Amino acid sequence: MAQKPSYEELEQKLKTFQQSVEKYRLLVERTPAITYIAKLDEDSTTLYISPQVKEILGFSETEWLDDQDIWSKQLHSEDRDRVLEEVALSHRNNHVFSSEYRMITHDGQTVWFHDEAKIVRDVDGKPLYLQGNMLDITKLKLVEKALYDSQHMLKTVLNSIPSGVFWKDRNLFYLGGNRTWLNTIGMNSSEEVVGKTDYELPWTKEHADSFRKHDRKVMESGIPEYNIIEPYLKADGTQAWAKTQKIPLRTTDGNIIGVLGGYEDITEHKKAEEELQRQRNLFKMILETTPDLLVLKDTNSVYQAANSSFCKYVSKPIEEVIGKTDYDLFPADEAEMYRRDDAKVMKSLKPLIQDEEITGMEGKQWFHIAKTPVFDNDKKLTGILCSVRDITERKEAQEALIKSEKLYRTLIENIDMGIILIDTDHSIVMTNTCHEKMFSKHASEFVGKKCFQEFKKRDEVCPYCPGVIAMNTGQAAEVETVAMRDDGSKFDVRIYAFPILGTNNTVTGFIEIVEDITVRKKLEAQFQKAQKFESIGTLAGGIAHDFNNLLMSIQGNASLMLMDIDSHQPHYEMLKSIEKQVQSGAMLTRQLLGYASKGRYEVKPTNLNQMVEETSRTFGRTRKQIPIHRNLAEDLFAIEADQGQIEQVLLNLFINASDAMPVGGDLYLETKNVTHKDMKIGLYKPKADNYVKLTVRDTGTGMDKNTMERIFDPFFTTKEMGRGTGLGLASVYGIIKAHGGYIDVESKVKQGTTFEIYLPATTKRVSKEKKGSEKLIKQTGTVLLVDDEAVVRKICMSILEKIGYRVLSAKDGQEAIELYRNNKDEIDIVLLDMIMPNLSGGEVYDRLKEINPEVKALLLSGYSIDGDATEILNRGCDGFIQKPFDIKKLSAKIRKILTLQRNL
Repeated sequence: MAQKPSYEELEQKLKTFQQSVEKYRLLVERTPAITYIAKLDEDSTTLYISPQVKEILGFSETEWLDDQDIWSKQLHSEDRDRVLEEVALSHRNNHVFSSEYRMITHDGQTVWFHDEAKIVRDVDGKPLYLQGNMLDITKLKLVEKALYDSQHMLKTVLNSIPSGVFWKDRNLFYLGGNRTWLNTIGMNSSEEVVGKTDYELPWTKEHADSFRKHDRKVMESGIPEYNIIEPYLKADGTQAWAKTQKIPLRTTDGNIIGVLGGYEDITEHKKAEEELQRQRNLFKMILETTPDLLVLKDTNSVYQAANSSFCKYVSKPIEEVIGKTDYDLFPADEAEMYRRDDAKVMKSLKPLIQDEEITGMEGKQWFHIAKTPVFDNDKKLTGILCSVRDITERKEAQEALIKSEKLYRTLIENIDMGIILIDTDHSIVMTNTCHEKMFSKHASEFVGKKCFQEFKKRDEVCPYCPGVIAMNTGQAAEVETVAMRDDGSKFDVRIYAFPILGTNNTVTGFIEIVEDITVRKKLEAQFQKAQKFESIGTLAGGIAHDFNNLLMSIQGNASLMLMDIDSHQPHYEMLKSIEKQVQSGAMLTRQLLGYASKGRYEVKPTNLNQMVEETSRTFGRTRKQIPIHRNLAEDLFAIEADQGQIEQVLLNLFINASDAMPVGGDLYLETKNVTHKDMKIGLYKPKADNYVKLTVRDTGTGMDKNTMERIFDPFFTTKEMGRGTGLGLASVYGIIKAHGGYIDVESKVKQGTTFEIYLPATTKRVSKEKKGSEKLIKQTGTVLLVDDEAVVRKICMSILEKIGYRVLSAKDGQEAIELYRNNKDEIDIVLLDMIMPNLSGGEVYDRLKEINPEVKALLLSGYSIDGDATEILNRGCDGFIQKPFDIKKLSAKIRKILTLQRNL
């Protein structure tokens, strides 16, 4: 018995039918329409009819105008009552008339029209006459029929793909999706999605906005988007994730008519048993709801049973069918033909399967008829089982099927995954373009070859191959592995295989879907590395903070002692040496904070060219054996940066290049403006539109692959003991990351190294800043000092008292709040440590501001200004100073804040 179409397939055909009408509407609209003008009276007297009435209906203009009833008389009998009522209703309600109906031509042919008429008014809005157009849509109706059955093959192909596939029209309304996609999003059938937008499906508005953004981008640019990872909600409300590929869907002439998407649920894989059970239930439903005409006759061709589809076809209830013959149900000539076929089957005792054209009440129709002899347990003939399927549309749509074949191939060829068909002998039958590109070979080099020889370079079948597993078990299988090309190059792939079942559920081969996951693997490795950097960075930041507190004590004591002695004292130079060592220690903590992406102190619009020019010239004076070549863009965008940190980046890169050229070489520096589209760092997703690119290239010894993988690791160095801390490039990485930028490196042994840095551009203007000398300024007033470190608190109290202040000190936030509440009228400024137990510096500041909105506060921290400090400054705090600081810096900072207060 031939396979029967399911109810779901018919419903899909109906939806596709609507799509087909839209596709061919442009063709139909080019056909000249019959234009008419009529009076606004009850009879709608025709005043004018266009010449097309002769071409289309066979009536001359004169014949039409002379016989005012000709239109209603030529209406098809089945449409006349409905159309006349619609005309009357439009007249009563004074609105546009629009309808589709059939008319009989002069020579008796039937023509379909789309008739639309509107009332023409004068400038004052007074109705003048009725103007309408009768558009011949007969061909469109035939096309709709022709396309009805052509969708079956498309659905079969799409439903054989394990990944979800969906498609939308130019207005981003869903036109359909394959079974995998519907199951993935939790829908039961296409009817639940066709004609809807993302906002009408079960996901949130945010998810729908994201989906639409990518759709519009693909439609506008014509460029596919791959590996879009997005969250979504299933119909049952559960959270899931999907990977989507989206490409523009084009006509044969290249016009974009929609979006084709590949959709893969990456949350979890359904169990094979559940999928098998679902397919069984679906098959059962197909059998129970088949629209084919099924009847059972005895050896005398008397009807013994019939399904509802047959009863509907003959317009009789089941009780008026049972016991009857073909002569009771059909015209004599048609019944005679059926009886002859029955006789052939009963005589040969073999099935008879054929397509027959029958002229019945509906006109000419094509049917696929299968008649099978039925035997009892003793193999005695008891009757005939007849299955009849209306294939009229399939016959009329043969030309459309040829066109559809191109569409099917286009869909397969444009899916961003390799697809290969392999037979039971493991020979390759077919590959798509994507698969050919993966392996850099043409299809002719694959077809006929053994899959294990081509893809694994083996002489025997691979037992772990998912295709072999699928073919042996009859169930889908998948694996992640490494594929190899003929040139020996390797790449990571994910292979999904499923068996192809023939008659009697025998396996006739298998299909493998091959996805190149090399980029995904690299992203996973990069993510792991980023996590490692983040952990080490947190540790480095904590160490730098504590170390700065220790240096604060040393710096403070040295500053106080230097205040009491002059340069002729024997310990003066020792104290100055201690200050230099503190500065060296502070430089080391800045490198640690730079690596931890917490090193920015003062961010402002900056000219990168100026920093490159000045830093490279200063560096060049110490490395005269290395010529420096500068190619700096004249119109370079400004960047927002901490100048000291960027200068540290430049010096570290220059020193790194110099160390790679011990006997001399060339250093090339280049700056230029780029957009995010020009950036070649494929593993990152730029957040800004415009960037400034800095290239630092040397002609030194270069690096091997293993060294390149570790150059940004903290404390990794290739220099001998004592020549490097291993923090230079690590801090470069952290500083660039903290500035929202990206860094890439290319290097080969004996071929030099190139660093490429991308920093986000800004439209803010660069302003010049005047620097003044710092000196100790004696002052008076009361300071509240808050710090949980006793050593730091003690030295800061001494420094403040040396400047001339009266000092109130608090060891934690709670004590500071009480002191301020009791002495707020006397306290001129609060020196507030950022990191404290129980209440942080930010929380203390907020509480103090509740007590006195005009409170003046200076933040102290071993960390940089980034993060919490910046947030507190944005809330109104007056200043920030990083530990360790000397007495002069502190004096100047306090004086600046209090002077500004007095001026206000």
